Amino acid sequence: MVKTPTRGSNILDLLFSASNSHVTNVEVGEPLGTSDHNCIRFLIELELKTSTNCEKVPNFRLANFDGLRESMVSANITLGQDVNQSLDYFLTALKNIEHEYIPRKNRRTAAYQPKYWKGELQRLHSQKKTKHSMKQRHPYDDVAKNEYKISRRKLKRVLKRKKKDYENEIAANAKTNPKQFFSYISSKKNSKSVIGPLENDVGELETDDTKMSVLLNEYFCPVFTLEDIIAAKQIEALTTVNFY
Repeated sequence: MVKTPTRGSNILDLLFSASNSHVTNVEVGEPLGTSDHNCIRFLIELELKTSTNCEKVPNFRLANFDGLRESMVSANITLGQDVNQSLDYFLTALKNIEHEYIPRKNRRTAAYQPKYWKGELQRLHSQKKTKHSMKQRHPYDDVAKNEYKISRRKLKRVLKRKKKDYENEIAANAKTNPKQFFSYISSKKNSKSVIGPLENDVGELETDDTKMSVLLNEYFCPVFTLEDIIAAKQIEALTTVNFY
């Protein structure tokens, strides 16, 4: 389905689909980030079931912490037999009181985008795409090639500077705004699952990694077959060779 080069003059990146009608508008674009491979854009034709996210999370921005502290001070919290039991009593009392002072909001499901990716970076990225399209339409035009190279280098240079400035700002405000600091650290971890959720046989969505691996295993197992070695035709050993 990919008919134009994706790296230099070679087609090294492929796009597979069970049916040609499922994928349309395949287009090879500009190089992906710092890679020397071009990105591939395409549309997937499918019926998507959208569901509203109903998961509620605390909205600490609108919380009344003064009222929460006063209620916790006046609450009759029983001391336990040991530290762990006392902690359980404290957390139970906090959970029963917090909903009065900390409102709830729907969990945000929007795609993550770095906060420094705006203004100048968006403009330079758009220029880079435009210059690449011009270079693709005029492959033998040296001016178009040079303009694309200049726009690509400028975007990489500004992106590196913006990211460094943003990280320095987070580090400088780590003590006054620790939430922003640890949120950025968490976004850089590679332990996040990029698969799922998957739908099981009864129509429920599974998000647990173990349960999703079982679903994938059950789905792909029928594809693999076990050869019957005993019933297979035995090849006779070659013992003599005649030359004529």
